[in-house]
Amino acid sequence: MSYVIQWLAHLDVPFIRINEDETINGLAVYPDTSSVRIETGNKNLDIEDISQFWYRRGRLMTKPAIPNCESYPALKKDLNKSLSNERTTFHNYLYHLLEQKKSIGAYELRRLNKLKVLTSATKVGLKIPETLITNKKSELLTFVEKHPNIIVKPIHEMVRMEDDNYNILTYTSSYSKEQIDKLDDQFFLSLVQNAIPKKYEIRIFYWYGKMFGNAIFSQSKTQTKEDWRVNINDEVKDVRRVPFSVPTALNVKLKLLMKEIGLKTGSIDMIVSPEKEFYFLEVNPVGQFGMTASVSNENVFKHIAEYFKNG
Repeated sequence: MSYVIQWLAHLDVPFIRINEDETINGLAVYPDTSSVRIETGNKNLDIEDISQFWYRRGRLMTKPAIPNCESYPALKKDLNKSLSNERTTFHNYLYHLLEQKKSIGAYELRRLNKLKVLTSATKVGLKIPETLITNKKSELLTFVEKHPNIIVKPIHEMVRMEDDNYNILTYTSSYSKEQIDKLDDQFFLSLVQNAIPKKYEIRIFYWYGKMFGNAIFSQSKTQTKEDWRVNINDEVKDVRRVPFSVPTALNVKLKLLMKEIGLKTGSIDMIVSPEKEFYFLEVNPVGQFGMTASVSNENVFKHIAEYFKNG
C-alpha cells in the first residue's frame, strides 16, 4: 500500500491514510443524515469530504476500549460480550456508510466463507480439488481409499498462536495413512482435499476485471512443495516466480466467480497440474498484491493510483 501512496503523491491525488493501530479519539455519527465526523491524531475528517474509500484490512480502533468490568466479576463475560457487540454493530454501520462512496474492498467481506467460495467456483465451471469436511474417521478412510494422497487445511483462516517462546502458524500440509490410523473415531471438524500434483502454482491479483498474475515454481524447493507460504521471508525468496498471463477461458470463469461472491478485488490462488489443468484453491478478499506486483510486466501500484486519480 505504501508504494501506491507514493504514486498518489506523485500524481497529486490528495489522500488520508488511517492505519489500524491508530486510535479514533472522537466520533460523531448522525444516522438520520448519514453525517460522520472522525477525530484521530491530528486528523479531523468529515464523511462529506470523502469521495473515495479503500478498505485494506483491520478495523478502526475506538477509544476508550472495552472496560475490564472488574467491579462486576459475575457479569464480566456477558457484559464484555454485549459491549463488543455494540462496537461491532457500529463498525459495520460506519464501513457501510464509507462504502457508499466509490470504494475498494468491503469490510463485511474481509473474511469470506471458504466453503461457499468453493461451491461458487464449481458453479462457474472452475475445477477444485475434491474436498471433504468431516469429523468421522470412517468417512475419512473412505475418502482416502479414493484419494490416497491428501492434504489438510483450515476451514476458516490460517491459525496463528504465539507467545514469548513460540510462533505457530498452520499451513496446508499432507496427512498420512499412519496419522489417520492414530485418530479417534470422532475428531474435531476438519477439511481435507485430494492432493493435486503441481507443475507450478499461480497467484493472481484481481483488480476490477484486470488480472496481474505470477507463476510460482514451488516444487523446486522441498520446504515449499505443499505450501509456498512456508517461511515466506526466507525460503520463498529463492523460489522462481515469473509473470503469468491468464488464459482467456480461465479469465472469463474467474470474472464470473468474483462477480458471484461480490468482490471487485482480491488475490486468487490456483494450482496448475502436470496435465496443465487449472485448479482453484481460494481467494483472499483483502487483495494482497505486493508480491505479485514485484514480479509483473505492469506497474500494479501505478495502475491502482491512476484508478483513484480518474475518480
